[in-house]
Amino acid sequence: MELLLNYTHNIVYKLNIERRKAMPPAYVVTSPNVQGMFTDGETISEALENAKDALATILTNRKRPVVQDPREWALEKKQQTAWVSVNMTRWLNEHKKTVRSK
Repeated sequence: MELLLNYTHNIVYKLNIERRKAMPPAYVVTSPNVQGMFTDGETISEALENAKDALATILTNRKRPVVQDPREWALEKKQQTAWVSVNMTRWLNEHKKTVRSK
């Protein structure tokens, strides 16, 4: 029997994006709202797509942190921000855990 988890909402958080000049160059995404959320990508698009997965992974089965007012964030010159939305119903159904027995 297949169990589909039903979360009928999106989660939306504003994230920080910073371009790192490492080799190869990468865009690093963090969140002042979600403790420990860190991911990256070779492009901004890839980094933000990875951020959706990171947010959903961290926030699955956890209380959602209160979204802080991004106008109060102290950004460095090399940082920018972006809003990211994750449809938790879709994400959980695509990443459902399976239990295997012998």
